[in-house]
Amino acid sequence: MGNQNTGFMEDVCYIRLLLIVLLVIYHAFAIHSGAWNPIGEQIALYGWLDKFAYSFMLECFVFISGYVYGMQVRNGKEIKLLPEVKRKAKRLLLPCLVFGIVYILLFESFTKVSWDITLSFGHLWFLPMLFWCFMFTIIAETRHFDEILVILVVLILKLCNMLPLPYRLWECFFYLPFFYIAFAFGKHDIMRRITGLINSSNARAYIKLGLLALYILVFVSTTLFLGIINKYPNDIVHVARNIVRNILMLTYSSLGILLCFIMADTLKRKLKISKRLKALSSYCFGVYVYQQMILMALYYHTPINSIPHYIVPWLGFFIALLASTALTHLTLKTKIGQRLIG
Repeated sequence: MGNQNTGFMEDVCYIRLLLIVLLVIYHAFAIHSGAWNPIGEQIALYGWLDKFAYSFMLECFVFISGYVYGMQVRNGKEIKLLPEVKRKAKRLLLPCLVFGIVYILLFESFTKVSWDITLSFGHLWFLPMLFWCFMFTIIAETRHFDEILVILVVLILKLCNMLPLPYRLWECFFYLPFFYIAFAFGKHDIMRRITGLINSSNARAYIKLGLLALYILVFVSTTLFLGIINKYPNDIVHVARNIVRNILMLTYSSLGILLCFIMADTLKRKLKISKRLKALSSYCFGVYVYQQMILMALYYHTPINSIPHYIVPWLGFFIALLASTALTHLTLKTKIGQRLIG
């Protein structure tokens, strides 16, 4: 069990590092995809790069959170409702509150802010959403609900979820299947068996190429489909579009997650992860918190538009990644910082 857990943590380190790079790429290139206000001329290739970086990235972040939690239960962690609520509130809601206030002070006006219980401004919406994923999973686990039934319910909630629920519950239902399925995979050691089976197969190269080709096909088809169907504002079309979109996104996100774990398992078999990479992996929470604030300040509060527009997102990417890593390092040197992002 101990050796399995060590290998598993190496998988998570590799995947977490990949995802944080994709996150910074997504925000750096968001000015070319319509996600953020544009700066200069739009470059279609950059827009596709941005959509690719986003395609499975958040789902995979949610997946590894649930997977680690499931592995902890597999390794003997006892889940009790009230202690877990307190622990996850400190881990997720407290940083959301503190950095939400920082975000308001930097980029918003208190007179224009619609206050809610989480202060989840900008990219910080992810933290209360993840908190609710933990809460639903903890309740299901402590009440001993049937896992297959829970998976069916959360899949239905995702596919048919169209209500604008408050306090990030809408986003929670959208991502909950990834969290709970990952929790079950970790608890029963399913993902390690899948990746091990694929990587030990004589046809592993063909399987990986096939999964990659299928992922690219579904992702590109979905992106083009949504671009066409969005031109029709009819309510019935809107409902059908959301259901089809959720099915297609569930498909290519699942393929992307599987490819990430296969890649990480391959690296784990060939390389021993260095202490430096492990340390950088532990910085990911802090990089997540800081990188968007840095990019917002850089893009909209400096004369960066005087630089050639095709260089701007690359410059933003490197500055945001390096500066957020440095800020995380400095923050972790304080006791408050260790409690918030450690």
